[in-house]
Amino acid sequence: MAKREGLRTSATLTDDLPADVVRAASQRFFTALGEDAREFIARINADEAFLQMLVIFVRANSIKLSTSESRARKIMGQNFLGVEQAIAHFKVKPSKEERVLLSKVPFSEKTLVGCKDTHVLVAVFPLTILQIRHMVGRKRFSDVNTTGPWYQEQMFAQEASEACWHLVRKTPIKGSMNKTWADQHKLIGLNNKMPNVRTMIYTIFLYFLSTGIHLFETTLVRCSENFIPYDYCSHGLFGDHVCLGLFTEEGESNQYYDGWDYGGLRLCKDERDSAEYPDLGLASEVRAPG
Repeated sequence: MAKREGLRTSATLTDDLPADVVRAASQRFFTALGEDAREFIARINADEAFLQMLVIFVRANSIKLSTSESRARKIMGQNFLGVEQAIAHFKVKPSKEERVLLSKVPFSEKTLVGCKDTHVLVAVFPLTILQIRHMVGRKRFSDVNTTGPWYQEQMFAQEASEACWHLVRKTPIKGSMNKTWADQHKLIGLNNKMPNVRTMIYTIFLYFLSTGIHLFETTLVRCSENFIPYDYCSHGLFGDHVCLGLFTEEGESNQYYDGWDYGGLRLCKDERDSAEYPDLGLASEVRAPG
């Protein structure tokens, strides 16, 4: 009788699946474990920590979104760019380790609700700027130099970090236009930081490919990296901060710069940190806890 009661409990916890279906799945799983099945069963019944670790692992490697991701998607709506979008548009192939890293969104629901209209929550995979450029096509970048982009030898264009979530602001920081970098930097605040160029390019293009919307279409923003001048060895100094923006469709003319009619996303190094420009603000993202 106790056994039959246990089966009814299992069926309830599995959304009223028939007991024979649950039993069959269990049998297949433990049969696949082979000689390790006996120890596995014993640990599940006796070790709560082991059971919870197993549940976390299964959920993290499931095709379905984790609870945290599901909630984040509902909150952010169109401004959610998760694993599915990266697979669809950037053709990434997430590893098990990357799925685990991205299984939980590090930002609180309160933070996401406050940023749902102003920011993009994006799962950034380890792709370099040059790899992104290759995938989306060079014509989506505004490169006047036909021999190659000026940044192709820069370290920031060749680097990529591990997969993680970013909460990137969709517009320049309020009040940051027409200011020097020193004055812009004062506006960041403790809970925000300047995103790097790669994060911005990844977000801008994945958002465009997912929604058809051009972010930073009429503005430029400074990012966290400084470019290295060609005479770096002789001077030993870094250049000013890299700027990007003015993202228009291929072939569209950009009214802000005479003769600039290439369209695409512009990366530039000619805007001095000490100068003020009416169309140049500061990029920002929310600092992840921890």
